[in-house]
Amino acid sequence: MKKFVVGFLLFFAFLVKVEAVDIRGFKVSGSSEVKIGEEGTIHIDIQFAGLKKGLDNTEGIWMIAYGLVYDEDVIKITDINTPNFNSVLAYDKEDKMYVVLSEVAEYQSGNDYCALGELYCSDYSADIKYIVKNTTKTNSSITAVGVVVYLLDMNEDREYTSEDAETIILEDSKKHTVSIPQRKNTPTSSSNKKTNTNISSSKTETKSGNKFLKSLEIENVDIDFDRQNTDYIVYVEKGTNKLNVKASVEDKNATYKIIGADDLNANQNIVRVEVTAQDKTKQTYYIRVKYKKNEQNQINDIMKEDVTSKKKVDSKKNEKKTNNAILKWIGIGAGVFFVIGLIAFIISKVKDRSIDKKLESLDD
Repeated sequence: MKKFVVGFLLFFAFLVKVEAVDIRGFKVSGSSEVKIGEEGTIHIDIQFAGLKKGLDNTEGIWMIAYGLVYDEDVIKITDINTPNFNSVLAYDKEDKMYVVLSEVAEYQSGNDYCALGELYCSDYSADIKYIVKNTTKTNSSITAVGVVVYLLDMNEDREYTSEDAETIILEDSKKHTVSIPQRKNTPTSSSNKKTNTNISSSKTETKSGNKFLKSLEIENVDIDFDRQNTDYIVYVEKGTNKLNVKASVEDKNATYKIIGADDLNANQNIVRVEVTAQDKTKQTYYIRVKYKKNEQNQINDIMKEDVTSKKKVDSKKNEKKTNNAILKWIGIGAGVFFVIGLIAFIISKVKDRSIDKKLESLDD
């Protein structure tokens, strides 16, 4: 658990705990029974205290992260639905668990947003869908581990970064167990077995389990397709709400359907391509859509880099001028001391000669 929390804290540096907003509830619920090959759902609720609703409120939620621990031999996550958030499922190799990272979606409607629609200021919920694989186990579980909430207070008209974020950390875990009814074999009489033996041997056909895509393309959008890779991130122009997705399957007996490409906003900018093999097993390819920075933002970034570079050059120039000035004054000082020493030497010689003359006159 500590590694999980520390990992996220290192990812977002300079984070400070916030006292004004806190987590007042963390619940996990879901399907109590799911058959092999069927889909189940777990529902995650995170409730907050201290959040003020309304677009004029400057403080709100930026991102939420938590871990998921489950038996991958039994359960496969197929979809994450988080209203008002864009969510991805990533594997943490160090802690050997999956992590859900939810980032607030672009403002659409409603009064649950704040900071003029840039942040979210209400409770969080997620529906995580999964299927139960072919197994001999009679039950399994999914555990939600820890919660890290990232907050921003946008009280200034400027660009904000992760260094401005503050966090709430809840070191808690919620376990949800689901029972898995096993398939029953229907007994048959010996006479039926003899009667059907020849029929089954002549007519039984092995169904293909190939559920891979052969190709995946998006019109005017770059995507590097690999049949084994089921998770993609693509970048589109801001304001794009539809994608023309084209796909084909490796097995002619498999089918596929594309979900979410016709309305990105309504699907949290996630497009799913669900492939169903001939034997009815399924695999889902996820396309997560992000918006490119507009031209003005790019210009601003370039200007910031130019200003930073100019400041560095000016700093070096000033440093060089300062060093030259110091050397100049050191030279002047050395010259002054040399002149003073020379004058003192001349005066002492003149005095010595004057004394010698006086002594010579006395001798005479």
